[in-house]
Amino acid sequence: MTKVTVSLCALLGLLLVLASEGETRVGTPSRGCCTRFIKDLPLNRIRGFIEERQGICRLKAVKFITIKGKVVCANPNDQWVKDAKEFIRTPTVAP
Repeated sequence: MTKVTVSLCALLGLLLVLASEGETRVGTPSRGCCTRFIKDLPLNRIRGFIEERQGICRLKAVKFITIKGKVVCANPNDQWVKDAKEFIRTPTVAP
């Protein structure tokens, strides 16, 4: 009986650690759900973006990838986000 109790406690502890892992990834939202949005990001610092669909995450978000490889979350309803996505989609034409 004691072995079963210890095993269940260990399993519960492991599950708690794994469940909290997603919550601690606020700094690296590419691997988890967005929990907050940035207000602005200069276009010259954006390398690309990912549209997050509302699946298991509460918030629908656009994840911008910066030129330094960081991922930041933005509100897809904000006008600057729509403008930034359009800017990135538009190819740059040399004069």
